[in-house]
Amino acid sequence: MLKFWRTTLNLETIKSEWTNDSKINSNDIQLESIKTSSLHSKYINELADHKGRLVNLTALYDTEKKFKIRYYSGLLTKEELESRSLDQYNGKKLLKTDMMDYLAGDLDIQKIKLKIEHEGICIYTLTEIIKAIHGRGYDIKSHIEYLKFSAGF
Repeated sequence: MLKFWRTTLNLETIKSEWTNDSKINSNDIQLESIKTSSLHSKYINELADHKGRLVNLTALYDTEKKFKIRYYSGLLTKEELESRSLDQYNGKKLLKTDMMDYLAGDLDIQKIKLKIEHEGICIYTLTEIIKAIHGRGYDIKSHIEYLKFSAGF
């Protein structure tokens, strides 16, 4: 499984940073124009990291799902059970439809699914931020035009 070295920001931190980064200082339009590139870089790197985490979590989900299917089917070896401190599942033999219900209710799988959902929300948020950064040049240009108009040019 792939591992990315960089720790990604959580959703609350992304929203908080964007609240600060999205402000345009009308007293220093030149600096704000230059800042656009670094903002784009910051958020595109963050987006790439979250997409990498999503890939990792999806692989982890698939692996865990396969493990749990084998667990609920009673097919795990003694070593596999010991590695997770589990006792062999001794419930009723599950049909395929029952297996899906058991998997959906399994806490380990639910935890991974929640992380996958969180990454999806972060990716959506970062994608929208990057769209706003692309429009930032237009916002700055509009502000410059307003300043010209206000000054009588």
